[in-house]
Amino acid sequence: MPEGDADAGRQVFVDFRCYNCHDIDGVDLPDRGFEPPFVMKIGARLHRVKNSGELLTAVVYPDHVISPKFVAAMKSAGKQADLTPMPNYSDEMTVNELIDLVAFLNDQYTRLLPTYYKSHYPAVR
Repeated sequence: MPEGDADAGRQVFVDFRCYNCHDIDGVDLPDRGFEPPFVMKIGARLHRVKNSGELLTAVVYPDHVISPKFVAAMKSAGKQADLTPMPNYSDEMTVNELIDLVAFLNDQYTRLLPTYYKSHYPAVR
């Protein structure tokens, strides 16, 4: 996948109003103006970080894998969660916008190394 521009991807995130349903710690985003029924957090420090292909798939085909957190939240609200509420932007988003968005999303995650690697390979980050 070509290297995207994360700054331009942040703007794509704003332009397509992804912040209406997604929060990102440490990223200044516009006010939603309403309280959505469910907010999915993006970004974290994890041992298993999604790669660019997985992030791209999540944007292009969001029903491919439905978040267990989303399903649980919908069930607790008494609603069915067969499909995500995420819109399909395939007719509106350009390939360059998609590549930039994936670069921005990628930058929100930090891969943690297992303790073994930290003690045996201190130069690896």
